[in-house]
Amino acid sequence: MGIMDRDYYAEGRKASWDRGWGGWGVVIGIIVVTSVTFLLQHVGGVGRNPLLAWGYFDGRRVLAGEVWRLLTPLLLHYSIWHVFANMLVVYWAGSRLSAIHGQAEYGAYYALTGVLGYAGATGLTALGVLPAGVGIGANPAVVASLVLFACHFPRQQVLLLFLLPLPVWSIALLYGVVDLLIMLGGGWQTTAVVDLVGAGFAMLYYRYSWHLTGRWWLPRRRATSSPSVRPALRVTTPRESDSLLLERDTAEESAVTAGGPSTAVDFEAEVDRVLAKVSQYGQASLTAEERAILFQASELYKKRRR
Repeated sequence: MGIMDRDYYAEGRKASWDRGWGGWGVVIGIIVVTSVTFLLQHVGGVGRNPLLAWGYFDGRRVLAGEVWRLLTPLLLHYSIWHVFANMLVVYWAGSRLSAIHGQAEYGAYYALTGVLGYAGATGLTALGVLPAGVGIGANPAVVASLVLFACHFPRQQVLLLFLLPLPVWSIALLYGVVDLLIMLGGGWQTTAVVDLVGAGFAMLYYRYSWHLTGRWWLPRRRATSSPSVRPALRVTTPRESDSLLLERDTAEESAVTAGGPSTAVDFEAEVDRVLAKVSQYGQASLTAEERAILFQASELYKKRRR
């Protein structure tokens, strides 16, 4: 039996979903601040509330110099259902993303995708494509969180309307299709534009492994395991003969995995890291390179048992 045949490699196991929920600080902060702002937004009636008048997005006002309106709409929402739906996605997807990328990184990602979404609407307002560039809501940041989650875990099952189980990639696709239909049916709309900008940035962020905090100019590994979670699985070679055999087999197959670990020790460390990631986040989180490492390890350990 190789690594690929073992039970803990099965995608979607519940134990892997229940582990690794570190990074709650930034998520709770976003939910609390947004919820409190929503309550303050309705003090004295929506029509007379100065917070709403000061913070809503208006592309023409942004072009006139009120640039804070690119960020403040993220805290304002139309209704209780609007804020509930957005914060539910932050609670569900954002907590997982902050555990993968780090709290500071997810906080920066959330804020930047929101600003970029409304900046895109401002640009279209300047071009005359979006004449009524007005709106509120954390939609661009929320859609960007959902799409990034779908990039990491495309086959993760979610309940649409708490009833219909669907893979998360289909939910993200549905968001995009609905936004496109809105624009095709009623012309360019602020809500649809900011959603699509957020989704586009999320795909680029995942595709090119961007990061926004720390040494942002250096490349990083995609979706590394959370340092606060101890790996649940390890591959060990207790006998010296096993280590020698593993080293020999690794050398024999180096042509297949060019650019991979050059020694048995390095290779075992990589296998440990990938298995810990599978245990914590599931098979869907693996990159093509990591899948190749597990496949190679599986073949090598099969040979050891012959």
